[in-house]
Amino acid sequence: PPSTCNNGSAAAPCFTVEECLASPPVEELSGDEKYAFVLSHSLEMPLKFPLPNLASMQYAAERHGVDVIFMVPKDGRHPLDDARRLELSNLGVKLVEVPWSLPPGMRYTREGGWCGRKDLMRLHLLNLTGYSAVAFYDNDVQIQGDVLPALRCAARGYFLSTSGPMSPMNLGFMAVRPSSSLMEAALDFARRADYSDAEGWGGAGFLPARRKFVGAECGQGFFHTLLYKQTELSASVLRRAGARISARQLDRCEWNYQRACPRRGFECSSVRAHHKGGGAECWKFDAAGPPELY
Repeated sequence: PPSTCNNGSAAAPCFTVEECLASPPVEELSGDEKYAFVLSHSLEMPLKFPLPNLASMQYAAERHGVDVIFMVPKDGRHPLDDARRLELSNLGVKLVEVPWSLPPGMRYTREGGWCGRKDLMRLHLLNLTGYSAVAFYDNDVQIQGDVLPALRCAARGYFLSTSGPMSPMNLGFMAVRPSSSLMEAALDFARRADYSDAEGWGGAGFLPARRKFVGAECGQGFFHTLLYKQTELSASVLRRAGARISARQLDRCEWNYQRACPRRGFECSSVRAHHKGGGAECWKFDAAGPPELY
């Protein structure tokens, strides 16, 4: 079956956490690693409670001693009131208010229905430097298995993501070792890279997609170009900032399940994080809160 992973220009074998944990780290480990799961909301619309998959995330967090962080912009159109803040606190969720949704001085922006603000606010993941690694999940992702190995792998200096059925990268899951130098590189890229539907970010194109893909003009294209495409611009901003990172992709069937898996004989019990599904495909657990998941 075809690989669900790519290297920024063509299909490539999927990286495995076993391979990662057996290889020398890109960055040295301290031996006292601290991890976090991260959710976010742009507050362009009012935040609705309950958060749909928080129960599964809390279960995994408590099992492994991982923090749960909820990121929102300070200047959101629909700010959180005191009742919502208290509710998050009572749930054991750490609220992190970030200073911007779009990087300051960003060269390309678009008005009206653009997903850039929602997506690019996630760059603040890179600033959570009190953690050895963080894993971001969309609010509609339900954790169904052990995802700690992805955090342990990311702590070794890897940026991890998966593809989507219609895009070379899906922003519903990312794991990374936060780094001020990587954040600096991302902000520099945002200032320098223009975007067009014909040529992508910084003229890098859309490979391995043949044409513009879903979310190319937003975070999916931005992150994929910066971290997976070895272009002159992306290489130069990373080099100038002194950022050391190895971007790899995990198998989406297991780490970010989205409706179907091209792998023969795939078992739904292999899903660790369920993003989209149902029907004839793998289902999410009861939203009322899973008991013993794994």
